[in-house]
Amino acid sequence: MFLSPAAVAGLLAFVAINQSPLKIDNSRLTYGAPGPDRASAQVFPGDEVYLSFELSGFQTDANSVAKVKLSTEVFGKDGKLEFKQDSGEAPALDLFKGGKLHLHARIDVGNKTPAGTYKVKVTATDVVGKGVASTEKEVTLLEPAFAVVKAGLFADQALRAGSMVYSIGQPAYVGFAVVGFTREASTNHPNMKIELVVKDDKGAIITDKPNIAINAANPNKVPPTTQLLQGEFQIPLNKVGTFSIEIKATDLANNKTSQPVVLKLVVVDAK
Repeated sequence: MFLSPAAVAGLLAFVAINQSPLKIDNSRLTYGAPGPDRASAQVFPGDEVYLSFELSGFQTDANSVAKVKLSTEVFGKDGKLEFKQDSGEAPALDLFKGGKLHLHARIDVGNKTPAGTYKVKVTATDVVGKGVASTEKEVTLLEPAFAVVKAGLFADQALRAGSMVYSIGQPAYVGFAVVGFTREASTNHPNMKIELVVKDDKGAIITDKPNIAINAANPNKVPPTTQLLQGEFQIPLNKVGTFSIEIKATDLANNKTSQPVVLKLVVVDAK
């Protein structure tokens, strides 16, 4: 069998792409980035999806700077492209010569996005070395419900610096939001509580249950148009170990309880 010059060129291009040294490892869905892994690929409207991964095999320029472009695509029913975003060229300094970049793509899930199964695909392009690599995950978007969303662990009270490992002596901040709540008819105001439970690696509860109460008697706290309520907990860290942080909300206006969100917390001694 003979191939036309065009077919040969296409074959060579395919081989070149597949021989690219650029490689994606440890692709996973996480709560924030960096942040703990999601145990489930199910999300609610109003949540956010982080696809985190490690990129290796990239090349650097004369100043030891890698340059990477990320393209994020979301495919819905029958493979239809629902969303696409390109990051543009982002420089990254491989200062410690570790040969890996920890990257992520973040997608906000709209309140009116139809339920169903979606495929999230991220393609990384090495601008210097011309390599290409991609990864993808399926996400199941559930029907709208009373739920805890946008959960994450942070090293600062502004909830901007995410982290996977914390040290004794510092606090960890748990950020979250609640959607799908109802309002009491007499006040047009939500009435709920949000509980946080800390468990050790054997599943035993090691703390009391702090909670945040949003009371219908305080109508100035939540405007009538608000559909998403944000909150946070602060956890002082004084013990080494691996813990689970469980966040659960109860809508007291209709006696409904959300599915718990569980975050993995690792505490070390930095001495």
